[in-house]
Parts: sequence; C-alpha cells; structure tokens
Amino acid sequence: MIASANANRLLQISLEAFPHSVQANAEEAAVKLLPLFDESYRMSFVECTVQGRNVRIPQRLHLRESDRLLKSLPALNSPIVECLCSRSTDGLLRHAAAKHLIAVRHPFIIPYVILLCGEYVIEIIEDIMSFVAQLDQHSYANFVRENRDLMQHLRAKATSYWNEYYRSCFPNRNDYPGLAFLHQLERWAS
Repeated sequence: MIASANANRLLQISLEAFPHSVQANAEEAAVKLLPLFDESYRMSFVECTVQGRNVRIPQRLHLRESDRLLKSLPALNSPIVECLCSRSTDGLLRHAAAKHLIAVRHPFIIPYVILLCGEYVIEIIEDIMSFVAQLDQHSYANFVRENRDLMQHLRAKATSYWNEYYRSCFPNRNDYPGLAFLHQLERWAS
C-alpha cells in the first residue's frame, strides 16, 4: 500500500474509478502515477454504472510531466493507467491513452472511451469513430442502458461543442463525430 495523504487521495480516486473486479490493478495504477499526480488540482467526478457497479471517474486529473508519461505510456502496458490518463488535463496524453483504450475489450474501459466523445478534441473522437466497427456492441449497449442520464448529458455537451467549434465543418450536427458516435451507441442500445 502506498503512504501519505497525497498517495491515499490518488489511491481512493483509483479505487472508486473502477469496478471491484479490477481493484488490485487500480491500486497498481495509483502507484505508477503517484510521482506525477498533482494533488493541488481541484477535481470533480462523473458517476456512472459499469455492469451494475457504481464508479466515480475523475473529470480531469492533473499529472505533472505529462510529456514524460506520454513517452512511457506504451511501456506501462496498463489499461487502468491509460484509463486514468484519458482523464488528463493534457489533450495529447488523453489522445495517446484513447488510442490504446479503444482496442481493449473490457467493460471497465467503456465509460472512459464514451466520456471522450462528449468532449471537444475532435482528433480523439475521430480515432474512436474509426474503430467503432471493432467495439463490443453488446457491452457498449449495456453501458448505455445503465447510464441514460449520463448519455443525455454527453449528447448535450457534444451538441454544445459542435455548435461552438465545429458547426461550419459539419453543417448537419448529426455528422459531427461526437454526436455520430453517441447516436450509434443509442442505436445499439435500442
């Protein structure tokens, strides 16, 4: 177990962000990220359900030296670290983590992928959209059914980003990748 108030905070965040079935991996991820974790960053959380279990995912994590982490991410070979990095304040780190996550077929990954589609970095969303045919439709549909309020919130956020930044590129909002992805998930869930 890692010690100190800072370590305990990161450990608690990691344990709450994943189902009980991967708690040992979540603790290992906290140990790996601890040297880079900025405890002074004010955090908020997204609550959702993964296979009947409630999780509390950080909206953003501030990780110092994210460029160093970005270079070492493939060597860490840890989907849990990648999930947490997908919540980073650094968009390049989020993007690198997302590229690894979309290929992982495990239900605890799903909220991390879906949350990225309600955000504004279109390059991340386009990478996710290019992989949509390989996603586990059944697991994603189950997540959508368990988290209707969250999905509605993400569609509202994606619509807002489309309106503010991408309306000229995508005159039809349904063509905006974030909304197209979220609508595809809804079709799978219906």
